[in-house]
Amino acid sequence: MASSSTASTDTVILTEDDIPGASLAGRNPSSLKNEELKFWLRCRGDSLKGLKTKAQLVKRVQEYIKNGRDTMMVDPDPDEIYTKRKARVSNLPNGAAPVTSSVK
Repeated sequence: MASSSTASTDTVILTEDDIPGASLAGRNPSSLKNEELKFWLRCRGDSLKGLKTKAQLVKRVQEYIKNGRDTMMVDPDPDEIYTKRKARVSNLPNGAAPVTSSVK
């Protein structure tokens, strides 16, 4: 059964700001941990196949940057939580803030 929110997530365009950890934030790829490099690549739709060492991960990140593919974002989460979150926030009336719950 498809939910009504699925249709609204089809046109959502993600940016690095939408996914925590998706930006290099001026850092050199070789200074990042393997898991950070893998997450960065997954945010760009990379399958990570054949990448076993840090040197291979860094090289792949550098290739994405060199080829201009570093700004092409995809939701790295299998449940598309980042896409759904952006769609939900984008559908709010202008000036409205998203409602968040806080546990006290």
